[in-house]
Amino acid sequence: MQRTFNLILLGVGILASPLVLSTLKGQSSLPVESLRSFDSVIARKHVEILASDAMRGRNTPSPELNEAAKYIEEAFDDSDVETVNGIRLHEYTLVLRDLKLPTTLMFIRGADTLHCQPRTDFVPFENTGEGTITNARLVVAGFGITAPEYKYDDYMGLDVKGAVVLVIRGEPSVTDTAKGFRGKAMTHHASSREKIQNARRHGAIGVLIVDSPGYKGPGATPGKLVARGHAWPALYPEIPTTEPSVSMPGPVRTEPILHVGSSVVSWLFDSLSAFMNYALTIDSTVTTNSRELAGVTVSCRVSLKNDSVRVPNVVGFVRGSEIPDEYVVVGAHFDHVGVERGGKKADSIYNGADDNASGI
Repeated sequence: MQRTFNLILLGVGILASPLVLSTLKGQSSLPVESLRSFDSVIARKHVEILASDAMRGRNTPSPELNEAAKYIEEAFDDSDVETVNGIRLHEYTLVLRDLKLPTTLMFIRGADTLHCQPRTDFVPFENTGEGTITNARLVVAGFGITAPEYKYDDYMGLDVKGAVVLVIRGEPSVTDTAKGFRGKAMTHHASSREKIQNARRHGAIGVLIVDSPGYKGPGATPGKLVARGHAWPALYPEIPTTEPSVSMPGPVRTEPILHVGSSVVSWLFDSLSAFMNYALTIDSTVTTNSRELAGVTVSCRVSLKNDSVRVPNVVGFVRGSEIPDEYVVVGAHFDHVGVERGGKKADSIYNGADDNASGI
């Protein structure tokens, strides 16, 4: 088959690859010429091997991820896929982070003090920064959203510089979209990442996130808000499949990002039902109700232990003929999420056939 462009193929070991991938857009189906050369039997074989139980979900990092890379490398070698400047495996470094203990969270209001316990009352998120906060103001910032396109801003008139903010997961989920947002179809404002960035933009030095009363995701317990955060090995030593936080190298931010549960908001709002009413009122009316909790201060400390690991990408090059000076870059990640924490299910392996063995 004649190839118009040079084609660079990337088997990417993690979604946050340092390589920049270009994609072809607007093409709804494969060209007829490509379909003729597609062998469904061979494709199925590749998917079955990469998504087999033996690969144990190809977690990053893991021995099975390296096995998957080796398999892809051999498949490239057996075809007409050349190396790129002599390179087949492109290795790069990932940072593994775990909590250093003790990790602490404390609230003071007058003569009352709430000493929070990790795991039960709070758990740092995977993307937490590390730092120490002492007697900072605490501001309740609703859903933590600034969305001018919906004429909604939880931070309007609010001073959070140097303060810790408490925000609710998700976004107002009214079914009447005329009130704003998109009903149950969440916008990007609902993501925790956007809430954290928005808090930073407004000058907050730490973020506490609590589930909304309507949260129905993993770990949800009716009538209770559970602090889950990340399953840090230091916090859950009895669970053999806990994992450190995995990220690209770079500076660690200083803002602690903590997931808090029922005990924290019950103390701050004097009862769990008071917090539930607060959240449900914003949720149903799309009317902000942010405020500083007068007389309340928060202190916390999060420290991280850093390690590093080398992980592979697999790269290849298919030479073009008609336009040899132009290149198309095609990439697909071959990692997945490994095995379920705790292994409570009979089949606890996340095989990742469609995410993304089929893409490879």
